[in-house]
Amino acid sequence: WEGETETFRAREIEGTLVICLKIPMRRKFNENVFAIDREGTLLWQVEPKPRHVANSPYVGLTRQGRRVRLHNFDGMIYDVDPKTGAVVWQLLAK
Repeated sequence: WEGETETFRAREIEGTLVICLKIPMRRKFNENVFAIDREGTLLWQVEPKPRHVANSPYVGLTRQGRRVRLHNFDGMIYDVDPKTGAVVWQLLAK
């Protein structure tokens, strides 16, 4: 994948940087959201979730107060705790 993957979105919340990688269309990698601390230590990677479409990476990442809102290609929206990656709310938007 060298040279194919790039940062798509990133948000810093209270010392945690949450990063969404842009995955090329011909690649399948649905767990494309990670969090690191200020020292660059990996804190978590988003957990696998059931998908309606096999190739459905996260395509949006926004800050919602003290949470991070993730949107995947399937139309799912997840609010996660930026420190742990735990899902605290979810909704099927499509």
